This record gives sequence, structure tokens and C-alpha cells, in this order.
Amino acid sequence: MLEGFIDIHSHILPGVDDGARNLEMAEKMIEMALEDGIIGLVLTPHIKAPRYLLPEEEIVSKFEELKEIVRSKYPQMHLYLGGEFYFYSSILEESPHIIRTINKTDYVLVEFSPMISYDEMLRAFQKLKACGYDVILAHVERYEVLRKDLEKVEHVKGMGVLIQMNANTIYKPNDREHKKFMKKVLKEELIDLVATDAHDLNDRKPNLSKAANYVVKKIGMDYAQDIFMENQLRILQGKRIN
Repeated sequence: MLEGFIDIHSHILPGVDDGARNLEMAEKMIEMALEDGIIGLVLTPHIKAPRYLLPEEEIVSKFEELKEIVRSKYPQMHLYLGGEFYFYSSILEESPHIIRTINKTDYVLVEFSPMISYDEMLRAFQKLKACGYDVILAHVERYEVLRKDLEKVEHVKGMGVLIQMNANTIYKPNDREHKKFMKKVLKEELIDLVATDAHDLNDRKPNLSKAANYVVKKIGMDYAQDIFMENQLRILQGKRIN
């Protein structure tokens, strides 16, 4: 069984978005993550105007507070700060300062409207890369244009964009379409990262082990290690993923 996971996408920082409501809930989510074999958590609060757009000082302050608690109570867990930002066409011109990278590297976790067109998505990737960012596409399974055409996923990867899938899509897909897509992209090894996108203790839990066991069984141990641990570690260190 795999363990020592690093979760690159989670909403455990308390009181900043629709994830953990308070410190008590955040602690319970961290305990749950540890029990599941997760030893590294990248906290990626939503960055989306106007609803989720807190001052950077407030985000950092809450992160340092939680980090201090974790250091004393859960020393085996490592926390890192990032963000999940919602891309809109003028963000790089109007508000580039709100984009928070992962662990102060060049990596950014980006999400779009589920109904975004393929051309719009490609233009966004081109803009971000031109600004020097290394792009991670959050929860690839949510975008209809990609679910319906595997060649588009391959093209996005060919641009150097990293592809992240949510763990619950692997062990509990929404429907047949999502299940079919999940099986295809894993079989073709198009997924670079699996993350929890954890928001709570019930429906969207900080759980990676079920998905990891599935990948080990269906694809193999080497690929599972890459997409649950090794690629995440490279990102945190600011290294490129081949």
C-alpha cells in the first residue's frame, strides 16, 4: 500500500472560502489526512473575485497560525501555501498581484468555468505561460470540452500544462461519462497529479488512498508514485516535470 502522499489541492485553510469553516474543522481534516497516509498538504484557497478575495496579509496570517498548530500537534504533517485561482480574460492585465503560486514557485493552480470553450482555455494557457507561470489545470474532469475529446487533453499536455484530477473522480465518479473519461486518461497516463480538492469531512474528504490503490492495481506502482507523490514533490521544489 502506498503512503506518504502529498496533496497539491485542498481547501483546509479555515475561514477563507467554502472549505474548512474554522480551526477545529481544519484540525479534524488534517487528522483525517494523516490517517489516510497524507504527509504534505498544499492549502489552495479559492482566489475568485469578488467572493473569495481576502487581503494577502490575512491569508498569510491564517496560514502561519495553522502551521504553528500543526507544528506542535501534528509534527509529521507538512503544510504549504498556494491558491486555486479562477481565470478570467483580463486578470493578468488588471490584477496579476492576486495570483498566488504554490510554495512561492512558478507553479499556479488554475480553474475555469466548466463550460469554457477550448479556444478560450488555450488562450488562457498561452497568456499564463507568456507571463512565466508553470500551469496546473485543476480538476480536468470538470471541463466538458476535454471530457469529450482525449486528443484535446493530449494537446494541452503538449503545451506543458500539468493535468490534475480529483481523487473522488477515480474511486467515486459522478456518472458513466466521468468514469469512462477517468479510465481513459489514466490508461494513457495523461494525468500528472491526483489531489483531494478537500472541502469538508464528509462529501469532499482529504482522502487519497482509495484512488492510489485503484491506480496501483489498474496501471502500476511506478505511475501511482509519480502522480500521488513524486510530481508533487518536484512542484514544491520548483522543479520541472518531464
